[in-house]
Formats: sequence, C-alpha cells, structure tokens
Amino acid sequence: MIRPYRLHAWNLPRFGISVAFGVALACTSGLAEPEEGGQGNSDSGTELLTVASVGGTDLILGSVEGICAIRQAEEEAWTKLSVSTPCGFVRTRQDNPAQTFFYDGVGHVLVIAGRPTDASEYAKGGRSGPQHICSDEGQPVFLKEGALRIGAKSSGKNAFCHLLGFDEKDFYAFAFPLD
Repeated sequence: MIRPYRLHAWNLPRFGISVAFGVALACTSGLAEPEEGGQGNSDSGTELLTVASVGGTDLILGSVEGICAIRQAEEEAWTKLSVSTPCGFVRTRQDNPAQTFFYDGVGHVLVIAGRPTDASEYAKGGRSGPQHICSDEGQPVFLKEGALRIGAKSSGKNAFCHLLGFDEKDFYAFAFPLD
C-alpha cells in the first residue's frame, strides 16, 4: 500500500543554522495516521515536513511498504529511500520550509531525516534536545533540472534533526562526498 503521510518533525544537530538564499522554496506539512503496525510521534506538537517545493518542482515524502519513499508530485512512481519512517525534510524551525542549498553541477540539495529517537536518547547539555526531534539516520536528495537523484544514507547519534537544520558546509559535504 502506498500512502503519503504527514507526521511529526525531526531535526539534525549541527554547528550552525543556515538559510538557503536565492531559492524560491515553499513547504507544507500536516498530520496523518501511521501505517498499520507503525508508530507515530504523537507526544510532540511538531509535524514532520513531507511536502517541499524547490525550483518549481513539488517533492512528496510517503511510506511504501513501511519504508520512506519520495516522488515528484507530477509522477505516480515512488522511489524508496534507505531511512525509516516516519521521515521528513530537515528544516531550521517549525515554521520554516525545507532547508536547501544549490550547487552548480549538482542542483538543489535537501536532507531527509528518519524516525525520531526517543527523548531519553538525548545527552544532557548536548547541542540537540527532544524539541529538535532528531533521528540517527538521514539521506540527501538532489534535484537538478527536474531530475531527482538519491544520495547515500548516513548515520550518527541524533545527527539528523528535523528542526535544527545544517550548516552550509554539511550540505556541501552531501553534494561533494569524499570517496
């Protein structure tokens, strides 16, 4: 069963918070029921961001067979990602659109964070807290001239927060990974 979902947001702790300049970007979010047997994040008042408009293209996140998936609004086919559901686009705050940067030769770069970690998993005095809705996994997606490309999944303890965002240098690292 393919069903778009809109759940609570997650966030990615990093050294700085960046804003994408010169990119027209609008996003929406909402709440939906989790898939059968799935778990929601109902204890948070924050919603996961599952729709983003970048460079005139709408991107939608959903769940396909319990796996996070993405598609362009004008297409029917979903592309499975490697992060768990529920998932959402990374942004710097609840009322902001998805965070993105544009690089020549790569296009727009967005990051998708996976299932939020439990509130007990946050280190006291750390850079991120439960209010940032962090995940241990994330995955970049690239949009260039209307073509969607999926990057490699990354993992790190509470490293991908739905409401904290990334510094530009982190987006650069996703766009130009070292081999």
